[in-house]
Amino acid sequence: MCRYFLTKALCGLPVLLLVSALAALGQAPILASKSPISIAGFTFRITAVAFDQSALGFAPPEMKESDQVMFIEFELLAGDEENFKDLALQIAAESGQRYKPVLLTADGVVQMLATVTMVGRPGQYHPQKEHIAWVYVVPRSIETFQVHFPTGETIDLGPLIEK
Repeated sequence: MCRYFLTKALCGLPVLLLVSALAALGQAPILASKSPISIAGFTFRITAVAFDQSALGFAPPEMKESDQVMFIEFELLAGDEENFKDLALQIAAESGQRYKPVLLTADGVVQMLATVTMVGRPGQYHPQKEHIAWVYVVPRSIETFQVHFPTGETIDLGPLIEK
């Protein structure tokens, strides 16, 4: 009987692990709002999702006329700021295409995360100095985006995107 029980328990273990992994993959995205969100030991608010023609006067050389700059601005309420900035969050469009940040702003400092150059378009949007903002280059034709955390959680930005 013990032998049967151990065999049955061990055979079920891979199935249990697979079910757990699939559940994590199928996890529904968190809807963005200005309310606090807690993920991976951080608590933050997304204070703005904004689009512009440049990122504070910078843009990657390969940016096309059909692209735009997207800011996602966070107010970190709890957690280590340096670790939060190291997350380098990716965003994904409805097509599944992923985009990496090109700039990060925090404490009034702009950090280049990709090759960018000064452009003749200064841009209108400026994140608040005390917030952390990741900046992405995305096609203008895309309207739906999700932020992807390295831990697997996603945030649907739809509720904060003004059309």
